[in-house]
Amino acid sequence: METISEIVEKDLSDNIIKLKKPYLFDLNRNILYNGSKLVKLTKKELLFVTLLVKNLDKIISKEDIKKNIWNDKNTDDTLLRTLVRRIRAKTDKDLVVNFPALGYKISKSL
Repeated sequence: METISEIVEKDLSDNIIKLKKPYLFDLNRNILYNGSKLVKLTKKELLFVTLLVKNLDKIISKEDIKKNIWNDKNTDDTLLRTLVRRIRAKTDKDLVVNFPALGYKISKSL
């Protein structure tokens, strides 16, 4: 029989997603970590990262991203590119991968 601390630790570890080293994402709290340091993201940056993490290893179309972040499929691509550039400035430039004319994805750690 598992102890309470083992159950809590298991639950926490199940919700921590290992991304490209050294990044981790806490699905329970929607927090991105660079190792043990919190990466401060704006509301829209966090929505973007959360969307990609919840769809790990899948390319999310620009239209789906715009719909989820700005609630508008007709949002200019410039806003999306600026958002990605800001996230890359706060993280590794390769954390968010661009697939030209398709969309973006984040991969889990190997």
